[in-house]
Amino acid sequence: MKKISLLIICLGYLLVAGCAEKSSITAVVPGAMVTDGTIVFEATGKAALADVDDPLARVKAEAAAATTAKANLLELIKGAQIKSNVVVADLMYQSSKTTATVMGWISRAKVTIAETPERLAPGSIVVAKATLTLDMADLANLQPKVLTLTE
Repeated sequence: MKKISLLIICLGYLLVAGCAEKSSITAVVPGAMVTDGTIVFEATGKAALADVDDPLARVKAEAAAATTAKANLLELIKGAQIKSNVVVADLMYQSSKTTATVMGWISRAKVTIAETPERLAPGSIVVAKATLTLDMADLANLQPKVLTLTE
């Protein structure tokens, strides 16, 4: 009986000592990297260069890629509202339309444009990356997700 009691006490001590050594709990945030209470969200956006003869074509493509990256970042953080319609006529599929809506503003996102050659060909792709770093308090203050399911 004493051996069993001693064994239970030793196992209890090992269990408590093992749990006590884990001093930090890492939160899981979908689509983000979490380290030491800091959450980093990253998203990319792409845009095609429309017309190489336009002197502002590169600037326009970079702005479009940056805007797409911010929209993707916002969708990652808040979610999106999805709506779809399917049109059937004469018992046959005619068309379908799906839209994803994201509403919000991200003021502290850092946007970087990937290095691109000085001369771009028509249809070249410009890539932008948006990064937002939050702490746990900032994440808790974000509005609830926009994603809703309706019947």
